[in-house]
Amino acid sequence: MTPAPRHLLAVWNPFYADDALARHAELLADSHRDVGDDAEVWWGLVRSPHRLQPLAHLDDILALDGEIEARLHAGHELQLYLTDYQSLYVADVRRISRDAPPPGDGVVPGYYAREGLACEAWLALADLRALVVHDLAAVQRELAQLRNVRYHDRRVSLYGGMVELPLIVTRPDGLRFFSEEERRLLNNDRPWVVADADRTGLGEVGAQLRDHLLGEAAWEALTPAARTFVCSAESLLRRHWALQAFDFSPVLVELGKAVELLVNRLLPRLLQRAPERLVLVNVDGTGHDLRQYHHLSLGQLAWLLQRDGELLSWVLGTHGLRVKWLCTQAPALLRELADHRNPAAHAQVLTRADVLPLRNQWLGVGSDGHLVALARLLAAVE
Repeated sequence: MTPAPRHLLAVWNPFYADDALARHAELLADSHRDVGDDAEVWWGLVRSPHRLQPLAHLDDILALDGEIEARLHAGHELQLYLTDYQSLYVADVRRISRDAPPPGDGVVPGYYAREGLACEAWLALADLRALVVHDLAAVQRELAQLRNVRYHDRRVSLYGGMVELPLIVTRPDGLRFFSEEERRLLNNDRPWVVADADRTGLGEVGAQLRDHLLGEAAWEALTPAARTFVCSAESLLRRHWALQAFDFSPVLVELGKAVELLVNRLLPRLLQRAPERLVLVNVDGTGHDLRQYHHLSLGQLAWLLQRDGELLSWVLGTHGLRVKWLCTQAPALLRELADHRNPAAHAQVLTRADVLPLRNQWLGVGSDGHLVALARLLAAVE
């Protein structure tokens, strides 16, 4: 069996700067706007002045630099998870160096020099995206998806497990965060660090949705990106609720992105043992194996589920009544959302009254929410 790829987890100290993470994000976003995909910002692994011994696993961290090119060629990532315990981000690492970057090579926030910080290694980050914002419990749950290589491969825990930082970790589910396909379809080909800058106030909205509408179990079952898009949709709606002339079409665009992500994650889980004649399909002229992750659009997903009954019959016969929602209601619901979302994505102005029925149906305002049904199904087949 091929060993799981190794990643890194570091903690940033808010006392070094008012918001160390924000300083890196702002510089990286500005760099992307200036130079495009060649943009980088350097993250320093700061050595604590209270630790007298060298970092025991520094050579292991530096050795990851030799894997980056091969990983990129294979479509994989070297991920750096960054947290202050209240929030969690993930970065796309492109270089690791023992030496500080020379002047003019990339971008380094000024507080490193201003505070006289000594760094044991430097990591060049090509992109950065938020996973959890201002929610300690959610950070704990997300970090539990990682395994600490130097701690008997135990799940990462905020309490008792954050020793020998930065941690070397694996992610058994193999989740990627920076695929070009998702970036193109979900962010209009913008880097996540740029797209996230347009999404503000999501932490509070997410906590309200989790605690007062969807419930903790359903919220946990959603992927981090899906949560971001659901929060973005709801935040847009709430902030502009009273503006009669506001274009609410982005609400359906963001909500549609969340549903796309979740159904695309669900299908490979359900179809791993399906016969090839059912899972090798041609979608809009491109061949797909549905046992692997692909980012198909809402319309394509609806077409796949509606094209004949044999695929859904196999799913229902194999997985039982727990997948009844997918086999009976989902095809029509995905088509309805696609039919409304697609005009919204192409500059058609939608009023609040236009978007509320679908928003209410999916989030469960005054009804049993389709998003909860989808989340339960994801949790059941994990």
